[in-house]
Amino acid sequence: MRKSLTLAVLVGSLCGAGTISAQCRTADGQTANMIRYMRQLATATLPADSESVGVRTTYQIPAVSSTQVVLVTTARTCQSALSAFKAAVPYMSPIPTSVYVIAVGSVYVVWADRGTTGEWTPHVVLNSKFATLSQFAG
Repeated sequence: MRKSLTLAVLVGSLCGAGTISAQCRTADGQTANMIRYMRQLATATLPADSESVGVRTTYQIPAVSSTQVVLVTTARTCQSALSAFKAAVPYMSPIPTSVYVIAVGSVYVVWADRGTTGEWTPHVVLNSKFATLSQFAG
C-alpha cells in the first residue's frame, strides 16, 4: 500500500510539472514560418524594405539581428504569455490552453493553435512584462 501511495504521489507531481510546460507549443511548420517572417521584419532596413519597416513599426517589433528571433519554450514565460494572450483575445473559441511564443529581441509574439477568427489567427505582441503592445491577424 505504501509503495502504491508513493508512486501515486510521484506520478501526480510529474503530471503537475508537465502541465505548465504543456502551455508551450514546440517547433513545427507554424513556428518556422513565423520565425522567418519575424526575422524579415526585425532585420528590414530603409530604403530597401520600407514596407517591412512600416509593418515592424506598426506591430511594435524591435529592429534586431536575426539571431535574436527565437522560439521560446520556457514554462514560466509560456504561462505568462498564455495568460496575457487570453486577456488580449477573450473572444477566441475554444479557449487556448497552449501558445506559441517567439522572442524578437525584448518582445514576444504569441499566438494559439486552436480556433481562428474566420480565416485569420490572432497574434499578440507583448512586452517583457507581458503587456499587450499590438495585435495582428495572420
